[in-house]
Amino acid sequence: MNLTPISLPFASPPWALAELHIERQELRAMLGEPHFVETDWMRTYGGEEDQWAFVLPSRQWIGVVLRVPYGRAVLYGDPAELVPVLSALELREGDPRLGPYADPFIEGL
Repeated sequence: MNLTPISLPFASPPWALAELHIERQELRAMLGEPHFVETDWMRTYGGEEDQWAFVLPSRQWIGVVLRVPYGRAVLYGDPAELVPVLSALELREGDPRLGPYADPFIEGL
């Protein structure tokens, strides 16, 4: 993967593009150790969150936030283009674990 880690939080909120059904150990094997782990359930969706942030050679930002209790990772991007995010993460558009959002939306990390 050609991903350069960047620090969280992003300078501007990224677009939420899709959800990926995946477990913690599989995502950590894919992306390495998280750049940040949120353990305060009051700041999350009710459990731990593993967070990663990268920039692509195209300068697109990518964020991945795993909502650990639910086995779902939200994929973020700025600009709001899903295909380069999937390509960078070595995922296929037709992956059955993938649920692209009909309309990307802004959600802060």
